[in-house]
Amino acid sequence: DNFLISEYSASYAQIMGQSLFCLVPKGHGTWSHRLYEVILVGCIPVILSDDVELPFSGLPWDTFSVRWPMRQINNDTFPRHLRHLETTGVVQTLKANVDRHTCWFDYHSTQDSCSPLWGVTHGLRAFLSSN
Repeated sequence: DNFLISEYSASYAQIMGQSLFCLVPKGHGTWSHRLYEVILVGCIPVILSDDVELPFSGLPWDTFSVRWPMRQINNDTFPRHLRHLETTGVVQTLKANVDRHTCWFDYHSTQDSCSPLWGVTHGLRAFLSSN
């Protein structure tokens, strides 16, 4: 079925970079650093946290990620949904959009108006001006 579930591997980043979809379960809170890792290696994030507050709220998250209710993961419906995205061509659009939005998660980004630092400062400025 082309799914890999394993223990930690030294080639962790390489495996993620060769994958179409990478699971992003919640961490100790409602989000995990895995989201950043997945996007930076070019994998389509499958967000499994029902209560997650995604960073950079202005980003069109539905164009480059998949959300799935974490309590509805099973061995039938969940993989079938991911296969459907692949066979219908949706995965190509998601992947292109992951690549387009990677700069928002790259602290070394040199793109104007597209870096985590720019996103945080812009968000703070908007928050402060609204109060």
